Amino acid sequence: MTSEAQRPEESRNDDASTEAKPAGKSKIASFFGKTMQYWLAFLLITTLVIHGLGWAWYKAGSAGPAVETSPEIGIGTFKFAADKTSGSRVTGAEFSVYVTALDGLDRVARNRLASHKFRVQEEIEAMLRQAHGGDFVDPDLSDLKRQIRERIDQALKNRVVSDVIITNLKFALPDVKEPAPAAESASSPTWSEKASSVVSQ
Repeated sequence: MTSEAQRPEESRNDDASTEAKPAGKSKIASFFGKTMQYWLAFLLITTLVIHGLGWAWYKAGSAGPAVETSPEIGIGTFKFAADKTSGSRVTGAEFSVYVTALDGLDRVARNRLASHKFRVQEEIEAMLRQAHGGDFVDPDLSDLKRQIRERIDQALKNRVVSDVIITNLKFALPDVKEPAPAAESASSPTWSEKASSVVSQ
């Protein structure tokens, strides 16, 4: 009987030990499970931060340095040829034209000049065909600049130009024959004098 009485107690002890073992295992598993969650969250956040920094660095590198736009807008290079019968001191000229826009209209002026580039150049060339050499005698070229500005505004159908700048101006002057030196003319008579001496003989 004693042996039978001891058996249920032993079985109860075995049950208790088996129940204690899973409880211990579940605590360890839950600890490792939470630790793994923290590590996964940390890795995820770190990965996102690294990707964000890499994307920002790529954007900064691909954008390049900020380019400052010049206030002058190039129109083109033009040539002027005076009428041969005008008798002007300037028979031709070659120059480059730049303009500046009115305050607050720089972007509008650039867009319109880009979309109407050939029309603007055509207007300036038409004006130069009607110009005369005297327009280039003025040191400030104020009248010529005024005419160019009016033609550009006419081509753009809007007043956006503030100032006209003319650079790289090269003149073509009429050919002037240099007189012969005095000593040479004295030693050799002119052709008409020689002809007259022959006739008199």
